[in-house]
Amino acid sequence: MAKRGFPLTIGQVTGFAWCIAKERGKGDVFKKTGPSKKWWRGFKQRHPELRLRRPDSLERGRVTMGNVHSIREYFTILKETLNANQLDEKPHLIFNCDEAAINLNKSAGQRVVVPSSQKHAHSVAAATNEHITVHCCVSATGGTIPPMEVQEELVEKENQKKEKEERIRRNKEERELKKIERAIAVAKKNKK
Repeated sequence: MAKRGFPLTIGQVTGFAWCIAKERGKGDVFKKTGPSKKWWRGFKQRHPELRLRRPDSLERGRVTMGNVHSIREYFTILKETLNANQLDEKPHLIFNCDEAAINLNKSAGQRVVVPSSQKHAHSVAAATNEHITVHCCVSATGGTIPPMEVQEELVEKENQKKEKEERIRRNKEERELKKIERAIAVAKKNKK
């Protein structure tokens, strides 16, 4: 599972062991609560190839698109696009843009460097999960353009604007629906 990007927790491993034991008619080897910590330690000793690690997140898109077929298809489309737009001889017009988020808070699991005499590593944290987003662009010849910074206030204002438009649209739909319901009620009343 770990090789496919879904490493198991200790609880999942012990849960699977318990289910397998039950299927094989050996469910009584464990207590009513399942495999113990002692069983887990013995399992680790029997399987020295297994290690406990903090998982690194890997986006699902990177996993699904990181195969030979997808990469070949991408470069085929890229070549066709460059040729169709006559950019294959103009590398100064080809840019790669990448987004980087800079967190203003350090995560709890992140390791930091402190003097060896210091027993604790304290870090002042802001009360929010604020971050700054920066887009950097570099051309195929190494030229750059100034980075673009995404201001959180602008994003919030845009989101608020979209939410307001959505509320207005929903209210309008609700009013139209009520008009239709009233018209149906009047039509039914007139039929009687």
